[in-house]
Amino acid sequence: MRLGCSTGCSATTSTSACRRSWGDLLRPAEKRDPFGVDEAISGLKTAYAFLEKRLEGKRWALGDQFSFADCSAAPALFYANNIVALNDGHPALAAYLTRLMERPSYARTLSEAEPYFHMDPLDNKPTLTPPVA
Repeated sequence: MRLGCSTGCSATTSTSACRRSWGDLLRPAEKRDPFGVDEAISGLKTAYAFLEKRLEGKRWALGDQFSFADCSAAPALFYANNIVALNDGHPALAAYLTRLMERPSYARTLSEAEPYFHMDPLDNKPTLTPPVA
């Protein structure tokens, strides 16, 4: 999850957790990697804790102005939230995702993607309901 260069948190953290979780569900049972999934989820939780501190007191990733950093963070946080819920101890991060989801352009994008949410292999499907901070 990248929230601008100044955060030091890589976009690969969220991508790795999503890829490992989704990919594991698509594998035959004998080929699954629960250790790898747990490792990726642990990394995602570490990133959440880091980002929670970085977002305290900020409206957007880099301060008061919406930026490309926010555009980059939106999809990663949206899908990561289905793997590890943001509203479980990360109020600033949950509020940030809620603000992102309320932006008209992103709300429209999510609305257009909603018919495909059922295709997500996780039991916890994406939803248009923002996390509760």
